[in-house]
Amino acid sequence: MSAALARALCQQLRQAGHSAFVAGGWVRDQLLERPSGDLDLATSAHPEHVMALFDRVHPTGLKHGTVTVVVADQPVEITTYRAEGDYSDARRPDQITFLDRIEEDLKRRDFTVNAIAWDPIEDRYIDPFDGIADLQTLTLRCVGCAEDRFGEDALRLLRAMRFAATHYLMPVAGLEEAMRSQAHRLVLIAPERVERELSLLLERAERPSVGLNFGLRAGLIEQVLPELMPLVGQAQNRFHAYDCWDHTLAAVDAVPAGQTNVRWAALLHDLGKPPSAEQHPDRPDEYRFFGHEQLSVELTQVIAERLRFSGARRALISALVATHMLHPNDEWGDAAIRRLLRKIGPERLDDFLSLKRADIRAKGTEDVGDLLVGVEAIESRLRSELARGAALSRHDLAIDGTDLCQALDRAAGPWLGPLLALLLDWVTEDPTRNRTDALLARAKQELAN
Repeated sequence: MSAALARALCQQLRQAGHSAFVAGGWVRDQLLERPSGDLDLATSAHPEHVMALFDRVHPTGLKHGTVTVVVADQPVEITTYRAEGDYSDARRPDQITFLDRIEEDLKRRDFTVNAIAWDPIEDRYIDPFDGIADLQTLTLRCVGCAEDRFGEDALRLLRAMRFAATHYLMPVAGLEEAMRSQAHRLVLIAPERVERELSLLLERAERPSVGLNFGLRAGLIEQVLPELMPLVGQAQNRFHAYDCWDHTLAAVDAVPAGQTNVRWAALLHDLGKPPSAEQHPDRPDEYRFFGHEQLSVELTQVIAERLRFSGARRALISALVATHMLHPNDEWGDAAIRRLLRKIGPERLDDFLSLKRADIRAKGTEDVGDLLVGVEAIESRLRSELARGAALSRHDLAIDGTDLCQALDRAAGPWLGPLLALLLDWVTEDPTRNRTDALLARAKQELAN
């Protein structure tokens, strides 16, 4: 569909006297025989000419020569060939100049693998920087001088880290040094853009560790996620084969691609280990990390605030980090299982189990298989309890606040919330108590004390 659509759009632009090509990531991924993203066109036509040619057009980036054409409900960005001036904010050019030739436009691209244009009508490639050869050798190389490219747009540093992981591109000699020299400019990038790049890396890479280790070597992690740095080289104990950094990356890799929030949780789940580390009194080469999960939650909140996570993402990741050390076993009674379900939240159960399995696999020890069998037993008990319909929130109680106010002849007030919480705890211990008469009787007893 996309190739046919590209051909039709380019044909329409050419019939109007303009040149047009497909450019950017779509071309790169087609050459790699990977799933392609959005279709982007580059053209000699100025934005006003493009808008006059098509019926459904949105002026999404007129300042930078971009409009979005919608055909058969598929959006296609069409951008005028351009040269870019200085980047005083390290993100966007201060001025642009429209050009007539695609070869000149490709000079402004970040990496050679992204500086390839495809003519869908004649089925030929415009590749002035040997990007096709770099794709064949899986090489990550900047267009022109790497320091200049990163100095123009500091976000390209994080894009390099992402492409290294998502496309298994190996940096050309000298690229890491160029990135390290410009890493300090990442402070100029909006937090939302930093979060977006990091999330795309976690979402799309089969092994995010490839990009994260690259980012560590190039000085990027220190700039955008400094809370991770103490993990590097922090020794653990006989229950782990790796230090905290390598364990963390192994845990991230062990979470399936697409589970972005769980991968975020895996990345942050052990942040509290270095500040809580203490040498074992009997084994000087081992460390203990009492209460590290709470410190991890606190540091997670700092990162979530700085990168401006959505409220939903922040709540989910914090909950997963807070509960990752909970390991139910056969000694846990049914009430304890229900309390765990309440703490996790039924809607987060799949994510909790995914993180738990990833954390175990990342231990790298011989008992991983047995521990994973234990998770199967945990999951069975948790799901069985869910199937029984246990009350896990106030909404599951047989009465609500209005019922209590009417039955007790009291106006709503500060007394109501704590009483409902107490009733939920009471029902958690014994689900047969979740009856209107029993709950009212228990409420009256509590208020009488």
